[in-house]
Amino acid sequence: MAAPKMTRHDMKQDDLVSALGKTRGYIDKNPMMVRNAGIAIAAVIVLGGGFYWWRSSNAAAAADLMREAQARLNAPVVATGADPTSPTGPSFATEGERDKAALESFTKLVTGYGRSAEGRAAQYYQGVLLAREGKAKEAEEALTAYVDRGGDSLMKDIAKVQLAGLLAQRGDLDGAAKMYSEIAEGKGTYPRDWALYYLAGVQEKQGKKDEAAKTYGMIAKEFPTSSFSAEAARKSKGA
Repeated sequence: MAAPKMTRHDMKQDDLVSALGKTRGYIDKNPMMVRNAGIAIAAVIVLGGGFYWWRSSNAAAAADLMREAQARLNAPVVATGADPTSPTGPSFATEGERDKAALESFTKLVTGYGRSAEGRAAQYYQGVLLAREGKAKEAEEALTAYVDRGGDSLMKDIAKVQLAGLLAQRGDLDGAAKMYSEIAEGKGTYPRDWALYYLAGVQEKQGKKDEAAKTYGMIAKEFPTSSFSAEAARKSKGA
C-alpha cells in the first residue's frame, strides 16, 4: 500500500517537529553552552534596555540643566535680598555674579552633555559669557567650536558676529572684516543690513574710508527702512 501523500501543512509540521527534536537533543548534549548563550542573550537585552534608559536619563538631565542655566542667565539683579538658590527663581546682587553662575551651568552642559542639542546650544552661551568676563581667548575657542559644529544657520551667524567682534577687539581687523563680509553675502537669515553696518565700522578702523563709504551707501540704498539707514546715508558721503 502506498504511503499517504503529505500535504504542505504536514511537511511544515514535520519540519517543526524535527527542528524541535534536534534542538532538544542539542540542549541535552550541551547544557553549559546553551546556558551561557542564554546569559549572553539576556545581557544584550538588559544592555539594550539600559542604553535606552541611560539615553532618556541623559536627555532629561540635559534639559534640567539647560532650564537651570537659562534661569540663572535671565535672573534679576536686585540691590538687596538676592537669593541665588531661591526655589521660585534665583536672583543675584550683581550682573557679574549672575553671569558667573550662568556660565557654571552652561559649562556643565558642554562638558557633560556636549552631544545633545542643549549641550551644543550651551557652547554658544558659554562663549558669550566668557567674553563678558574678559576671557577673550576662551570665548573665541567656544564660539569657534560652536560655529564649526554647524546647526541652525541664524544662530551660527549670530555666533560669527560675536566671534568677529572678539577678533576686532584683539586687533585682527582683517579677520573680522572677512567674517562680517561672509555673513552679509551668505544665504542665512541674519539681517544683511546689520552685517554690512558692522563691516563698514571695521573698514573705517582699517582706514579704508572709500570702502567703508561704499558699504554705508549699500545700506542706505538697499535698506531704506533700516534703523541704520539715516546714519549710513550720512556716512556714505564721507565716512
